[in-house]
Amino acid sequence: MKIRTIHPYLAAAILFLILGVWGFFYFFGPLDSVPRMHASAISPDGSLKVEVYRKRVSLLPNSQIDMIAKVKDGKGNLLYEKVVLQEGMWSETENLYLNIVFAGDEIQLRPGWGDDDFYSIRRSDLKVVQ
Repeated sequence: MKIRTIHPYLAAAILFLILGVWGFFYFFGPLDSVPRMHASAISPDGSLKVEVYRKRVSLLPNSQIDMIAKVKDGKGNLLYEKVVLQEGMWSETENLYLNIVFAGDEIQLRPGWGDDDFYSIRRSDLKVVQ
């Protein structure tokens, strides 16, 4: 019985192709415009649910990614929806707004590092969105 081997150049080409596709999607993200859940949290009293989505708005060469914040009440009614950041690369939004903090009468969307740069949503801004 003869064992068939793969030519070294073919194996290298396959590996290069796999790494190239992985690298493309790591830096540029998916090619569709479906919003993808990035982070979520429920308030301590259970009355609010905050969700942060990443959505591709445009493709190359002028790539644009929107970070969208949504706040829902306990019944699932949408109270707040806003684009909180527009960025050019999918990989640049990887660590943004991962920490959601309920601090008094505001909701803070914090990045995965540091505490000084965050997006704030006041409870007074929340109302049922039609």
